[in-house]
Amino acid sequence: MRVDWSPLALRRVNQIIDRIAKHNVRAAQNWIGQLLDTVELLGQFPRRGRRLNTIKNAEIRHIWVGMYRVIYTIDRDWVQVLTVRHGMQRELRRYRRR
Repeated sequence: MRVDWSPLALRRVNQIIDRIAKHNVRAAQNWIGQLLDTVELLGQFPRRGRRLNTIKNAEIRHIWVGMYRVIYTIDRDWVQVLTVRHGMQRELRRYRRR
């Protein structure tokens, strides 16, 4: 199954890497490696993450990478990463594909 990243998700990942790297470059490198490995596995196991209960009738799920949640949706033959958020941020009520 193909995995795509939304523009929002890519912006958020860059922001997170910059923030982590300000304190520890090696930690930023490790985190991006974990993130990419986790997201790649979603192509093989898209239902690996937990479903978000706050969004009715939508196949929106999330999976943790360290303290960050990867929020994604599943379509017939592809997975789209919608965003990546720190675990302390509130859940969004709506997601739009961008």
